[in-house]
Amino acid sequence: MLHKDLSNAEVSQQDLDSVLNPNSVLNEVIIEFPTKWMQLGLYNDCAPDDVKMLIAKVRPFLLGPLLTPAKLTAGHFGKVPKYYILTTQDKTASYTFQQKMLTWLEFNKTYPLDVSHMPMLSQPTELAEIFEQL
Repeated sequence: MLHKDLSNAEVSQQDLDSVLNPNSVLNEVIIEFPTKWMQLGLYNDCAPDDVKMLIAKVRPFLLGPLLTPAKLTAGHFGKVPKYYILTTQDKTASYTFQQKMLTWLEFNKTYPLDVSHMPMLSQPTELAEIFEQL
């Protein structure tokens, strides 16, 4: 979630429809996602066996990188073609919020995909078809 002036943490807190963000646990250096919210927030359209395996592998994230705004410049980042896959069933970065984020940067093309936050797990073929078009 790139924004030219805000950190990822500041950006994600603006998504009032996210089920994962308000239920995350923060301490001084890490953020954790409680197990009961991971299935709904991250893997809501993944196979149950995959969800069980994925939840067992999730580890806390360091807050430092999430709190540091990206330095985007027209001379570097501005020259890179940008594409966005809208995940319309996403409950971590809601579809409404993704549409808002699209106004912050210029994208060459967007691709809606009727999928949750993890299309590489629940719809890998459809995701690969989009990548092949780039």
